[in-house]
Amino acid sequence: MSKEAILDAINHKADEQAAQIVADAEAKAKARLSKVEAELKAEYEKKLSEVTDQIEQTVLGQKTLLRIDEKKSELSAKREIIDEVYSRVKQRICDMSDKDYLAFIFGIICKFGEDGDEVIICTDDERRITADWISDRAYDRQISLKLSSERHSDKGGVILRGKRYDKNLTLSALIEDAKRQTESYVVGKLFG
Repeated sequence: MSKEAILDAINHKADEQAAQIVADAEAKAKARLSKVEAELKAEYEKKLSEVTDQIEQTVLGQKTLLRIDEKKSELSAKREIIDEVYSRVKQRICDMSDKDYLAFIFGIICKFGEDGDEVIICTDDERRITADWISDRAYDRQISLKLSSERHSDKGGVILRGKRYDKNLTLSALIEDAKRQTESYVVGKLFG
């Protein structure tokens, strides 16, 4: 073989080896690239899923908060209506005729008054409930009662100051007691 043929054979073999090395390197690079692409895609899908879950949880939480706020508003409105019902009852008692109001107060005194009680009235009742009226009611009950010079701040009703304890029978106290006893019934009638 000639020198040129040997060199051509060497060059040819070198070209083949170089081509094989490049082909192997390209195959490895392509395999790595595919692996990295797969890992990135998996990471992207995982992050996308996490973000989607977070968005869904946030939306669900917001919907829940909205429902809670709606219920709070509804309950608040119902509470206002119920309070208005009892406020109107109190106002109706205040607006009673003198005869009916005095009968109402006499009923309270008959039920809760004790011998020696001092009757404290509100300023608004000074023209209706007098010392003479108290004396007459005490006589009717055969107990000793007297009208106090002190006045309570409510719109009506009385406070019976006794020797051992006081009985708050103001309209606010009576209405609050009635409310505790009847509120579920009223709610059922209004919203049931």
